[in-house]
Amino acid sequence: MRNSTRATEPPGSLAVAAKYPAASAPEWNFGLDLPATRRVVATWATPTVYDGFEIGAQVFAGNRVCATHPVSGPVRAVFDLFHGCGTSQADGTWDPTAADYAVAGTGRVYTLAGAGGHNTVAADGTNAWVAGERGQRYLAMTDAAQLTDAIDALIDGVPRA
Repeated sequence: MRNSTRATEPPGSLAVAAKYPAASAPEWNFGLDLPATRRVVATWATPTVYDGFEIGAQVFAGNRVCATHPVSGPVRAVFDLFHGCGTSQADGTWDPTAADYAVAGTGRVYTLAGAGGHNTVAADGTNAWVAGERGQRYLAMTDAAQLTDAIDALIDGVPRA
């Protein structure tokens, strides 16, 4: 179990989107509805922590699923359909990294970055972190292998009847 610094972190919202401190191309989640994205990022009222594309792009969880789950199990079936048993998951792992932060806090795998700034989204969908406090931060990962192991430990747990 990782140490959690949850009690000292700001309450608020968690967003899985963009790239930090700046993106040279629009990130998938921001590009789905750019006008809504720009409005929400500019006006969201509660403190927000952003989990950027660069975090999940370094985490390749699930590669032990085919060895740890029974052939008839739903987790293995999904992994096999998405990645194929016998091949490595090399696409990245995004939403589970946000869930890990939401539950465990920064622990030993994240630091909160961007103090004294906030996220902005340009008309072309790129984002940048700029000066000007609005209660926003972004995650910076310190140990991709440890985060992968933590997520794998959860995925690899086979429910008992």
